[in-house]
Amino acid sequence: MDGPVQQRKLRLKKVTTTNALSPLALLTLGACGGANDYFFSGDGGGLTVSGNAIKGPLHNAFVFIDSNENGVWDTGEASDLTDSDGNYSISASATGKLVVTEDPNGTTTDTSTGLALSGFSLSAPDGADVISPMTTLIADGGMTAAQITQGLGLPDGVDPLTYNPYGSGVNAAEALAVEKLAHQVFNVVTSYADSAATVGDISAAAAMEAVASTTIARANAGEVIDLSLSDDLADIQSAAVTKFTAIDSALPATFGTYLDSVSSGLKNVNAQVANADSLTSDAAKELFSLGAGLREQVNNGAQAEKAAAGTGANSVTYKSAAAVTEDAGSAAVKVVEVSGKVLIGPVKSALVWLDKDGDGVLDSNEKYQRTDGDGSFTFSTTSSSPNFAVLLDDSSINMASGTVVGDQNGVPLVSAGGTTVSHITTVMKKAGLTSEQVNAIFDLPDIDDIANFDPYGEGVSAEQATAYLQATHQLAAVADALAALIYGAGTTGATANSKAMTGIASVAENAEAGSFVFDGNAGKANIEALLNSVATEASVQGQLTSALKDAAVDAIYNLTTVIGNVTDFDPETTDGLGKLSNNNNLQFQLYMAADQSDPNLITYKTASNLNDDLTNRPPTDLGFLVGDDLIDIASIKDNASSDEKVFEVGVSDDGSLRRWEIAEIDGTDYAKFVFADAAEDNPRMLYQTDNGDNDISSVNLKLNVDSLDATVKNTYTVVLMAQDDAYKDYSDPLLVVVSETL
Repeated sequence: MDGPVQQRKLRLKKVTTTNALSPLALLTLGACGGANDYFFSGDGGGLTVSGNAIKGPLHNAFVFIDSNENGVWDTGEASDLTDSDGNYSISASATGKLVVTEDPNGTTTDTSTGLALSGFSLSAPDGADVISPMTTLIADGGMTAAQITQGLGLPDGVDPLTYNPYGSGVNAAEALAVEKLAHQVFNVVTSYADSAATVGDISAAAAMEAVASTTIARANAGEVIDLSLSDDLADIQSAAVTKFTAIDSALPATFGTYLDSVSSGLKNVNAQVANADSLTSDAAKELFSLGAGLREQVNNGAQAEKAAAGTGANSVTYKSAAAVTEDAGSAAVKVVEVSGKVLIGPVKSALVWLDKDGDGVLDSNEKYQRTDGDGSFTFSTTSSSPNFAVLLDDSSINMASGTVVGDQNGVPLVSAGGTTVSHITTVMKKAGLTSEQVNAIFDLPDIDDIANFDPYGEGVSAEQATAYLQATHQLAAVADALAALIYGAGTTGATANSKAMTGIASVAENAEAGSFVFDGNAGKANIEALLNSVATEASVQGQLTSALKDAAVDAIYNLTTVIGNVTDFDPETTDGLGKLSNNNNLQFQLYMAADQSDPNLITYKTASNLNDDLTNRPPTDLGFLVGDDLIDIASIKDNASSDEKVFEVGVSDDGSLRRWEIAEIDGTDYAKFVFADAAEDNPRMLYQTDNGDNDISSVNLKLNVDSLDATVKNTYTVVLMAQDDAYKDYSDPLLVVVSETL
């Protein structure tokens, strides 16, 4: 890369997770976190465990040996991805329960329907040759193979722990009967589990236990349960309600009515599944696909019931047998792939999810992923108009500037009925604006469909693309700056970003043309209007003096004016990266100024200071901001291995926060900073270890300069800010801003 200033905002924070993927007992995946962190491996042992993952053969499913029986995938547990026939082979030294979930880094396909499958988990006891809905009832539901055979009416001689209906040489009639039962069991457990989303992830286990206990009772009585009959489903529903109520006694009275509609939908769908006449025909695939359509309806109904008791049943159209019959054999329930983009410029590694209930919150039954290098994402869904939501966190990078664009609390963005997610679509959605209104307030050149607009798409006019990208970068800069300002004024970090976007959107609701133009003659007045709205939303008007607000407006305006002059936003060719990359510096200044009630800390209120940072930054800056003084320690770079320095930093009232010790600096690799207390010989703990004993004493901050030109590898500006006694409860991590000057 040539020319730009790269900046990254880094936060040191408590470690609260292990490298684990949670099945949640059955059919539900955990919500937020590093889906891209999972990997697939054997542990090098001499034992090979192989078999088939079947709910239809599952292609590209993640299978692991749960050797410690804790229900989650832990680093080191042997694993594999299934092939197109559902086969897996794991080399391991330990045995245990087998678990299969969706591929956290890709798409898992149910080959019996041709549809993507997500939000599920199946299991089997140690030694099983197959993993299926029925083996899950054994592994997690306490059933025996004999009870499965009797209670579900499996053909004579079929062992649910070993039988593969798609295996070679099987009897076709027996195979079809087993597979239809597998689909019916899966439909029942997932539908009842998803219907009770309001009681949390444990609803999946409760639903499975309800199916298991009811089936055991039938098996013990020498009877067979029919999962397409109202009476049998009513027994399972009754058992499920008992278990759900034990989890959440405050379930609304209308929940029973909603669950009645789910049972009716199950009866109708499973009756159609029973009509399948082969495993592989197109007609059978359509019948097996009905379960996906029902699950979508049940999920929508659960969210509707949660929002307004008594409305959930309206979402379950399959409670009508006619509706199911109409969809059987049609494409109405087919899952389609929908692709979109997260934009400031292209945002890499943004956390994006299919927001089924449109609440902007990642729920446990909602699919999520990280965007790729051009900001793209793709989801499989049965919804004709899906909602998407995004969190920009400290892994999210604007590829047009090379900067991190979020923080550990996450900047929340949403779509506006289309496939683009940006600050602009967030304002559009929250304020209820049309494309015409968005064009007017941002002074955009008549973009017909803002909700789906991709400025990097083929055939897009340069005028429209440039105007849109200038507007997104300016709005993002304003939103981030105002969030930092109210954060410094006392708003909690967890809510500052959302309050900033809400305050901005409230202005947009009744905005006049040009109200969201942030440069030119009206720029300062428009920024001031947003600042006042955000401060009111955050209830911090009293903490912001007129002088502080004036300085903040001037600084934000200076940055948005510079951004407004950028015309090239192509990550490969742009010469404007420096103009886009000073937002982190501005956020730091605004935070400190609000925290200290000192407008003089906002140096970017003077345009020349901003321009100096863009064009005249000294080539050898390396320093610590201690109080009001930037301590120049450039000389340490030459003798880093032997020259250790200690500086007093941010001492709190109780004296607990004492110093940063430069333990090691290597200009081509990293600087390691150790937090220490002057009253102790040993460094104080910076964040918690897995066992909670606070036994970590150092943190490595990677500066990642290997890709830079050799002549500038040793050029950094490092700013450290320490806050009071925030580490006592680890609620407010240290802010570290690292900028690399090219």
